[in-house]
Amino acid sequence: MTRTRLEAEKNWLNSCETGACRDPRANIWHRAVSLVRVSPSHSRPALVQQLISRGIRYVRDAARDDHWATPLSTLLRKAGDCEDHVLLKQAILEAAGSEPSASRLLILKTAQGEGHMVLQILGDRPVILDNRFRYPVDARHLGQDRVAAVVTGDGYFAAGERSSQSKSDLR
Repeated sequence: MTRTRLEAEKNWLNSCETGACRDPRANIWHRAVSLVRVSPSHSRPALVQQLISRGIRYVRDAARDDHWATPLSTLLRKAGDCEDHVLLKQAILEAAGSEPSASRLLILKTAQGEGHMVLQILGDRPVILDNRFRYPVDARHLGQDRVAAVVTGDGYFAAGERSSQSKSDLR
């Protein structure tokens, strides 16, 4: 269901970019994407991390209501939890020109036993975009958190399945 909502929003935003809509809500999105698009590709993850950490407050979902908001919804509310932050960061990076295969969502089990989500940017030097940090970090900064699952364009993979990685494999 989340993937369907994300695709529908992405299609709507793309139609706005081509001039097919005049919705003022799309202007906020396009300003963010344009700023990232004109920056050098190697600095985009850091720019997105800073934009989101400064502009989007962390707000925990209500108990028993783990809602994954669409990127535009998070941007307009200026608030969201870790999943909302991650989906917004990934959407901005992709809209600015990054390949979908250049990142993946990591679902973590924190040292305190809670669930958490971060965005891993792949490449020569993979980095983690985590709302607990202002800047991108490497996997060592995840401390005792462990990867419980990985979400890629190919699907969801629980720890131990194909494409799931231990923290040492994330570096």
